[in-house]
Amino acid sequence: MLGAGCSGDAPADGVDSGGSGMGTSRGEPPGDPGPLDAPAGSRGCGQSGPTGTFHQSIEVAGVQRTFFASVPTGYDPSREYPIVFGYHGGDDFGGEAMRGYLDLERVEPVGSEIFVYPDATAVNDPSGTGFEYGVTEAAMADDAFFDAILELMSSNYCIDENRVFVTGQSAGGGYAAQLACHRGDVVTAAVPVAANLVLCGDSTCSGWGETHPDLCVGSPNVMQMHSPDDWIDYNPFGLGTFELLASAAGCGTWDGPELVIADLGTVPMEDISPTTCQRRLGCDSEMVLCSYSGGHQIPGWDGPSEYEFQQVTMDFFRAH
Repeated sequence: MLGAGCSGDAPADGVDSGGSGMGTSRGEPPGDPGPLDAPAGSRGCGQSGPTGTFHQSIEVAGVQRTFFASVPTGYDPSREYPIVFGYHGGDDFGGEAMRGYLDLERVEPVGSEIFVYPDATAVNDPSGTGFEYGVTEAAMADDAFFDAILELMSSNYCIDENRVFVTGQSAGGGYAAQLACHRGDVVTAAVPVAANLVLCGDSTCSGWGETHPDLCVGSPNVMQMHSPDDWIDYNPFGLGTFELLASAAGCGTWDGPELVIADLGTVPMEDISPTTCQRRLGCDSEMVLCSYSGGHQIPGWDGPSEYEFQQVTMDFFRAH
């Protein structure tokens, strides 16, 4: 049994996919990531918590926090399940709504992962905020919230601790990127979308959204997606976020001629193709940056996309 409150009803069979899907064509993440790490089952293996979809509450540093969970109704407590965190943008959009927006659970084979969608403090408290990133007190509290969710789920379900994945859009994308930095020794792979994490000059950074490679641990695999038409500027925010994570991963040169990141200010916008996916070379992990047509949304949300966000994201996660 889960150690904190939960409510909700399980769907009749499988896990409800939560939406009709977006995008027009299937894309493939570039590269061969090599063999997967062996599964590492958590202490929740053999345990049977609630299945289906439900709201869950948990206390973190004296504050009641909530998230929306989706556990396959065919959950097998003897099998290790990857876990996917999906982070919402905006202050009070909410995890349950983000489930339908991301629409990741419909990608076949359905029921292969456990999904959690955390709520920012603003969802339950008008004085709260969206997910914070950087080195502020609120950002550290959100990092502790991630830790607490993973601890709770790993204690009550059979979680593959070598396959912890994070994604999100807008502020949720920035926060997913932060977790790839601050919790890179736990997170296996991250797909930040329309992120705006700020690369500060040195590890003394103290502003909202700022962080530095010296503050990163580990080197998770990253596929970052950002549109050149996003009002969250591709340069410096999208490229800056990626460069921060690439620097932490010890990357070398670009795999492709279009972008040179040595000086973010020299990247000409006309050289950024909406169909470009590029991999950094010489990295400790797989690091891919993809651009796409559209604005401040996931690929395919507000018009046809060069690739299907849901399929590409889950393919990337499942490859690691």
